[in-house]
Amino acid sequence: MPKNSRNENQVKIRVLKMVIVSIIIFIIYMAFSKVSLYSIVFGIIIASCSGVIVSNIIVKNPWKALDPRRYLWFIIYVLQFFFIVEIRSHIDMIKRILSRNIPLKPGIVKIHYNVDNDYAIAMIANSITNTPGTVVIDINEDEKALYVNWIFVQTTEPEVLHKTLIERFELLAKRVFD
Repeated sequence: MPKNSRNENQVKIRVLKMVIVSIIIFIIYMAFSKVSLYSIVFGIIIASCSGVIVSNIIVKNPWKALDPRRYLWFIIYVLQFFFIVEIRSHIDMIKRILSRNIPLKPGIVKIHYNVDNDYAIAMIANSITNTPGTVVIDINEDEKALYVNWIFVQTTEPEVLHKTLIERFELLAKRVFD
């Protein structure tokens, strides 16, 4: 491939990254803004500037960001997390708070994860932390492990821990980011 053609492809990929990041930032900005001409113009300016500054840092492969299946999996993830996992965890915490008979058995457990993408790791760790009764206190990337402070340690068996705490998050995080 001639050098000019390679440079043109790099420029096209860089522009694609900037456009993707700018659109996502604009959508997020507009979701939290009152719709007016001022907020649309300001949103475009902020999104464009932000896209230019951070696109090379946060997007490695722009073609992944254009895959609509990833967005569908993200929507499924959000719906499952907020309407199933969170509700179950909150009900469990309410039971623990209101009842003297439910024992607490707090502890820190080490759980291995099976994803390679930093965004997927962050998504799993944030999901665990946002679920009542669990908090990720450390991520060891060398061992591919999360250290989780858990309000009721049911087991320390690695396979059972993985299935109980992160399997449902990991499966969808892989589909969204890997």
